[in-house]
Amino acid sequence: IVFGVLGPRMGQRGIRLGGTPLSEVCDLSIKLYGDWLQGDISDLEASAEEFSEIEPLGFVSEGVEVIQLDVFGKALSHWFSHPEEERSILVLELEDSSRFIYFDPLARQRPLMPDERIEELIGLDSVRWAWNPRWPRSAKKQSELRKILSAGSLGVVILGLGGRVVVVVAPDLDQAVEAADRIAPPIEAVEGREVATEGYPWGSGWSDESGWPKRFRPTQRDSSCDLIPSVPSSTPPC
Repeated sequence: IVFGVLGPRMGQRGIRLGGTPLSEVCDLSIKLYGDWLQGDISDLEASAEEFSEIEPLGFVSEGVEVIQLDVFGKALSHWFSHPEEERSILVLELEDSSRFIYFDPLARQRPLMPDERIEELIGLDSVRWAWNPRWPRSAKKQSELRKILSAGSLGVVILGLGGRVVVVVAPDLDQAVEAADRIAPPIEAVEGREVATEGYPWGSGWSDESGWPKRFRPTQRDSSCDLIPSVPSSTPPC
């Protein structure tokens, strides 16, 4: 009876309604973070004051990358690094949070609304770039990547902030939460909301039949002929 009253209507169960799964935004953020660790991101634009709230935590801005996505539209990835410690933070920003949907603990589909917050610990066993990483030339980046792989997880916080989606990715959940607390201290997490791999009850649709996560739709850095890149050796360069 309780489920019948509070749960989703029959028409909502098993039917995908309009909107983009929020899990795809999470997948994109983790993919970009892997690109950064593996040295695939360069030519950043000078950063202004966006998300400078996290700089008192010891981070400095490395710049901003503007990405044109066919479904998401324009995204801004703000990069921060810690000059004394080998760790980096990504703050990904997209407009119009209401077009992204997820399922709450009662399996009801809903859009991400302003002042909503979702926190997740992402195991690297579900992240393709972590299975056989491309080692960067930079010794500092190599060391940072080793630490991430050794820890075996990433921390992700998703914020509905003033009509935008803001995703914070950090080496662990505590650091992601700490950065999110600086960016939007009034927004508290709601327990039980998870979107990373279960944006829908049947999964996010980002894995093929073999279980390998798919890449997101092509961007300016991707061509239609390079949807599944070759996997180079995981041995770091000398």
